[in-house]
Amino acid sequence: MSLDTENVDIDQILRLKELVSDVNTKQKIHHKHIYIANVTLFIVIQVHDRAFYLEHLLQSLERAKGVSKCMIIFSHDYFDNDTAAIVQNTYFTKYMQIFYPYNIQMHPNVFPGQDFKFCSKSMLNCEANVKRRDADKAQLKHRWWWTVSTVFDKLKATRDYDGNFIFLEEDQYVTEDIIFIVKLAEKMLPQIFPNFDVIALGPRRPKIRDYHSNDTRLDIEPWGFNENIAVTFNRSFWNRIKKLGNYFCSFNDYSWSNSLTHISKYADEGKFLVAAVKSARVFRFEICQYSDDTYCHEVEKVIGVQKFVKKVKKYLYPPSVSYAVYDKVKPRIKILGGWEDVRDYELCMFYTSKIQTDL
Repeated sequence: MSLDTENVDIDQILRLKELVSDVNTKQKIHHKHIYIANVTLFIVIQVHDRAFYLEHLLQSLERAKGVSKCMIIFSHDYFDNDTAAIVQNTYFTKYMQIFYPYNIQMHPNVFPGQDFKFCSKSMLNCEANVKRRDADKAQLKHRWWWTVSTVFDKLKATRDYDGNFIFLEEDQYVTEDIIFIVKLAEKMLPQIFPNFDVIALGPRRPKIRDYHSNDTRLDIEPWGFNENIAVTFNRSFWNRIKKLGNYFCSFNDYSWSNSLTHISKYADEGKFLVAAVKSARVFRFEICQYSDDTYCHEVEKVIGVQKFVKKVKKYLYPPSVSYAVYDKVKPRIKILGGWEDVRDYELCMFYTSKIQTDL
């Protein structure tokens, strides 16, 4: 299907909704023949409209050892012809696509898009012609919660899988030993620190010296103490945070990460603990700063990350892990707001409700 995404009219929106409904209902797995045994790891990629970055992420994943035994789930919040072509050219492993059905593209002038209304305490108490709610920011939290709920609770392909899921975003890049590191951490962590909840694969600003060791350093710390990109967790952790969904959905912060920091204080088992890989296996590209030149900084950022990965290549595939425990430190959180509209709360709660039985 091809759409004029620059000038979307009502007919195109209806066609898009039909496409999204069809894809989500069928849950088609592409390239089933690549690995006929059970999937050993699921990789979930959050996709918006940065096709250039997505292409480079997939190129890096293609080089990852063991990726043919994995399955990628692309979670889209925007239909784009360039992105669709890149996804369709993914031949190195099995994959599936899902589309966030309440996205702004399909609701450009009505909630959850930008409708210039604000509802504070109830649906009957709304202001008109105001922009107190930023739909783009709100969608970040909505889409993450919907995606995690969907991959754990609503996909037939994951129903009987109890292992870890790696959660990536389209503007990221991975090392070739990323799957090796996840498997190594899965093996070693229960022996050295069994109470961990999440493996974090990418500190925000990695340094070359972090790789100068014969092992991989894991820092055990509360969720929110450091900013981490690319997290890995299993169904057990999802069930923990799902029980705290009311706190997650009611917290006035459009950041899903900050919201997890907030709800951890209500967990019966105690705060969420992250095993953070100090020598990053996932890197983030920066957004291009100049709109008049599409590739002004995109190319430079990609080359920069590729050069960094090349420098640390000889330190990949470590034989063991070491660790340090910082479980007594306090999480750091700067509340961003942007989540005061009661409609966001109600939609957020709907994703995990019993009446939400399909995609």
